[in-house]
Amino acid sequence: MTVARIPFSPAQEDSLTMLSRWMLFLVIVHGLLAALFLLGGCLGMVGSFAMFSRSPAGGALQVLNMLIVVLLGGAAGVEAGLLFQTKTELDAVVKTDDADQAHLSTAFTKLKFFFMLEMVFGLGSILINLIGVLLAAVAPELVGGRGMGGGL
Repeated sequence: MTVARIPFSPAQEDSLTMLSRWMLFLVIVHGLLAALFLLGGCLGMVGSFAMFSRSPAGGALQVLNMLIVVLLGGAAGVEAGLLFQTKTELDAVVKTDDADQAHLSTAFTKLKFFFMLEMVFGLGSILINLIGVLLAAVAPELVGGRGMGGGL
């Protein structure tokens, strides 16, 4: 198979340009999300260690929770990188006259990895919630309630 120019119409090139702009927007959003998750996870980790004196099991669960938040921040940063690479490849399709097939193939491969990481991100979010429920059951004094089934 030869790697050649694909004859896009002006409307198709405009669509690719618009998609590239949206990729840039998503890069910024995921970069900010990564920074907030990393900052929140690191600050939360400091507070988590203080919880050990009140409840060793609760402190351990909270440390695990904050570790997952930090890992999700790292995943968001990798997602931002993948989206930036996708944007670069889409720009190359529009701005160059050669290897469109290769650029599109690379862009779709990056998007595939992005969506795989999105699935990991979703599973991590579910895990954070499950740990929160377990934390409320094991150490209700740490979450400010009376525990599971304590009423209102």
